[in-house]
Amino acid sequence: MALGALQNDVLRMVLKKGLALIATGTVAGLAAGLALTRLMSSQIWGVSPTDPRTFFAVAALILPVGLAACLFPARKPRKWTRWSLCTTSNSLPFLADVVDG
Repeated sequence: MALGALQNDVLRMVLKKGLALIATGTVAGLAAGLALTRLMSSQIWGVSPTDPRTFFAVAALILPVGLAACLFPARKPRKWTRWSLCTTSNSLPFLADVVDG
């Protein structure tokens, strides 16, 4: 990411990379869950191990939580300007927040 990048471009880049990680993890988790259904069948009651509603609900829950986890840190650099990066005593505004308390 360049110092002169537009704020929306930074947000878009972070969300795009985060969504790719979320999708990869969700697909891998669903595949592992389906592969381990025999082991899980003795551990759960009232739901079949391959219940599609349960798998869909878990995937639907992971998506917004993962996007929120990407969005909140991605929004903070949008407030910075090139000038604030050059004039902050610690070079980066987030370090000034930590040091100043």
